[in-house]
Amino acid sequence: MDRFMAPSNTAISPALPSDACGLERLPHVLNKLCQLWGRPECDAYISGLIMDSRDGKRQGLPWEAAMELMFLAELSVARRALIASAATGVPFPQMLQRLREASAR
Repeated sequence: MDRFMAPSNTAISPALPSDACGLERLPHVLNKLCQLWGRPECDAYISGLIMDSRDGKRQGLPWEAAMELMFLAELSVARRALIASAATGVPFPQMLQRLREASAR
């Protein structure tokens, strides 16, 4: 997952290794995630990938990719909670709970 945390100006090769799995099998998605990571648009992008917004016409994601996206969605919330906790002085667990509740609405 080190490539995920690469700077947004780092290109990921479109050639897939034979053992590629999860998001590595979707280089266009992985590239977009790298560009958006840490920005507010990233959460919306991940949510749009996970949720069917095509009236049931979406093919779906490979299981491993869907699980990695769910992990990244939670990691993004935790990252925002950590930053907000440091800025406000609200303890991290409380801030994390607040953000989880806000995203569930």
